[in-house]
Amino acid sequence: MLRTLELEGYRGFDKYKLTDLTRVNLLVGKNDCGKTSILEAVHFLVSGGDPFVLVRSANRRGEVNDAGAEPRPGVRPNVSHAATGTGCAGSSRCRFRSCAPRTDSC
Repeated sequence: MLRTLELEGYRGFDKYKLTDLTRVNLLVGKNDCGKTSILEAVHFLVSGGDPFVLVRSANRRGEVNDAGAEPRPGVRPNVSHAATGTGCAGSSRCRFRSCAPRTDSC
């Protein structure tokens, strides 16, 4: 169970932090305010950082085509679409951080 979620440079979030998460959490907001992006970030974290999770999310949104959505030996997926803003420079980075119970680093 996550207690804290921090996003930096991911989709529409320059920096964002959710704290005091419980077993059930409700995300409420207007359309296009980032609710799905938060869920995608959680999915990425629980996948252990599998970049294909981000590619599949973009595929579902219609942001990339089907090519590259599934892992292939020796192929690293392009996940630059996940970085904050459009037309990201090559140095753009996304950072995800989560904390579980009994973790002192949060």
